Amino acid sequence: MLGKLKQKIYGSIMWRNSLLMIMMFFIILTMKAQAPAPSQTKSHTPHKVKVMTQQERLAQRKAESAKKDTLKFSLFNGVYIGADLYGIGNHFLGSHYDAYEVSADVNLKNRFFPVFELGYGKTDYTKNGSTYTASAPYFRIGMNYKIKHKTKSESHLFVGFRYGMSKFNYSLKTAGLTDGIWGGTVPLKIDNASTTAMWYELVCGIRVHVYKNLMMGWTVRYCTRIKANGTSEGDPWYIPGFGQNRNNNYGFTYSIYYKLPY
Repeated sequence: MLGKLKQKIYGSIMWRNSLLMIMMFFIILTMKAQAPAPSQTKSHTPHKVKVMTQQERLAQRKAESAKKDTLKFSLFNGVYIGADLYGIGNHFLGSHYDAYEVSADVNLKNRFFPVFELGYGKTDYTKNGSTYTASAPYFRIGMNYKIKHKTKSESHLFVGFRYGMSKFNYSLKTAGLTDGIWGGTVPLKIDNASTTAMWYELVCGIRVHVYKNLMMGWTVRYCTRIKANGTSEGDPWYIPGFGQNRNNNYGFTYSIYYKLPY
């Protein structure tokens, strides 16, 4: 009887100890789960900002400039249509001749701009009783060279050349010229004399991007006459597209341009 009682007491103690060990095991697991991860408690070292030297700045700028210089452009980069505004308003500025001109140029490799210019020039000028009239179309062909071509900007400076030609008729009516030797007056009249004039031009100018595909710019021209034969009665006073008939002229155009979408 006493032995059975000891066995029951011993079994009860063992069961209680086992239960306590199981509870302690779960408590330890719970505490580990709630403990913060090592990465969360790790202190962060502040980032140090590197101060560049003057030589390093220069090297960085050279590298950026070299990267820009490697921009590649396709052969064809657009077509521009232009109209000269200066020639239209030239008459109101006191000029003795008018000109109406349009142009078209093509952007090749963002560097070369072949140009074709077509215009119509006329004059009806009277001075000291003499009236000179002439009117005819003219054309110029040539090329512009974009000075800073390693940029995508439409605004740019350029230099270039043109070859111009006009085939026209001219007339001169006058009351007569005084003969200084024999006296009296000598009648002079040229009626629809035909001639062909040719010249070349050295040009420089600027084109500025205004809005979207719209640009404006001016061109200064130094013109040199190649040929302008007259008749036995007299040479032409005015050449359409060239101006007054002399060896050299200066020209000026102020144009608006539109780049065709493609």
